[in-house]
Amino acid sequence: MAMAGFQRGPARLRWLLVAIVALAALPVFALYLARLNTSNERALMEARDFAQLLARSGATQQQNLVVNARGLAEALRHVPALQHHSADCKTLLSEVNAKTVWASSLFLLNTKGAPICSSRTGSQRLNFSDRQYFKDAMQTGEFVVSEAIIGRITKQPVVATALPVKNAIGEIASVLVIGAELNWISALADAVYERYRGSVLAINAEGGLISRHQRSGRASISETGTSDDTLKKLLQARTPVVEIEEDGVTRIFGLAHLKDTQLTVAVAFDREAVLGPIRHAFLVDLLWLLLVAAGSAGLALTVAEFSVLRGVRTLNNTALRLKAGRMGTRVTLSPRVATELHELAASFNSMIAEFERLAYLDRLTGLPNRRFLERQMLTRGMERDKRGNLIPEALLVIDLDGFKPVNDIFGHAMGDKVLTAVARRIAAVASDRATVARLGGDEFVALIALPGAIDPRASARAFGDEIRLALTEPVDIDGNMFPVGASVGVAVVPDDAETLAGALVVADAALYEAKRLGRNRVIDQAPSLVSEGEADYDGLLEGHWTNLELIGYDDKK
Repeated sequence: MAMAGFQRGPARLRWLLVAIVALAALPVFALYLARLNTSNERALMEARDFAQLLARSGATQQQNLVVNARGLAEALRHVPALQHHSADCKTLLSEVNAKTVWASSLFLLNTKGAPICSSRTGSQRLNFSDRQYFKDAMQTGEFVVSEAIIGRITKQPVVATALPVKNAIGEIASVLVIGAELNWISALADAVYERYRGSVLAINAEGGLISRHQRSGRASISETGTSDDTLKKLLQARTPVVEIEEDGVTRIFGLAHLKDTQLTVAVAFDREAVLGPIRHAFLVDLLWLLLVAAGSAGLALTVAEFSVLRGVRTLNNTALRLKAGRMGTRVTLSPRVATELHELAASFNSMIAEFERLAYLDRLTGLPNRRFLERQMLTRGMERDKRGNLIPEALLVIDLDGFKPVNDIFGHAMGDKVLTAVARRIAAVASDRATVARLGGDEFVALIALPGAIDPRASARAFGDEIRLALTEPVDIDGNMFPVGASVGVAVVPDDAETLAGALVVADAALYEAKRLGRNRVIDQAPSLVSEGEADYDGLLEGHWTNLELIGYDDKK
């Protein structure tokens, strides 16, 4: 089970944005699917109405055809040439047939069903006595319409009408037969094919397929592809529209039943032919929608990359640097980043500044602490004035004299109060001229820049004397007077050392010299150390300062 150990974690912002874009586009796709369903239903409804309309149209044309045939037969039976079976009979029928485009042929039959005359040549050998419409006309003496049949001469679907012609005493002397072609089926088939590539079927009363037209072409019964079962269902249908599935294909049929001719007209087309164009158009629209959605998503992610993601990454990287101990780092965002992230960055920077203040602040005295001094020593460089000359700096190490008895006799709580009072005096002397930090215990360091000083060493020593003198007065704590003095070691950059770290070693040695010589004094040079040069700065620094890179600073910062 490869996924057995898989655990869900928080989603990445990029994928959340992708999900948001996808969710935003989802209603549009749902709307398109609903639109497809609505379009399908509308198209099917229109197709059913169209099939029903065409079937009715075919039925109406067939009824008109029968009416025309009866009217023509009624007119012709009174013509003397037909009543008396004269030689002009054939000529008359031929001329009438030529002018009547809907009539396939005209026959005047005797009572035995044999042609007396006809509009068709070569019809003398035919006999119609077996036709049901002829039998019905002879029996009833009335106008008779046949069912749809295949013409013996044209071999096409026709409807035959038969009208008995009686003599003077009212006996049937002959029968006038007019064959009406079902040519309306071809026109109907063209309309169906043009719309849905469908076809028109003509079904007789026995369920036999008389004709199936597709366009103007004609197909024989064996080529129709419509089963007997389907024809039976169509013949028995009582609704104007039915849908029948056959061989996995669903067809829509519009139906019209003609009682006179016992003919059923069926307009048929595949359901897929109706829905196919709609689905094709839908897929094209869907493809364009997907392309637009993909483009929109890409554009949204690009905008998000510049306005959100990059800002979030910057904030995250800054937090990681802060976690690694790299104080002093700040969040700087591009103007293109969202306003809310700029506000977050400002809050983040304020928080870092507060952390730094707490990290660099000695909680007892309120002065900068040893960490702050370390940072200053690593970040402050050799600055130059407008003329390009190096600006000298002095580093002073201050150690209190006589402080240990305070802790030993009065306890650390009182010692802390004394240290706080001393720190205030030193800070008052330094004011804005120098940076003062507490290294720890009763040891302090002051950094002072000496731009324009004619004698930097003398200026530094004078500043050290100001601090020493400020501490000569006893410290008053709750009415208790504590005489606390100070010894000061001074080093000048670049005279005594090239760096502040080196200056610290020199100043520390000078402090020890001041202690050795009796305390409460300022020493700006330790002869023993100076004589050795700065070759052992790193060794002297070891043990006094920890590895400064551990707190996140290096010379490159």
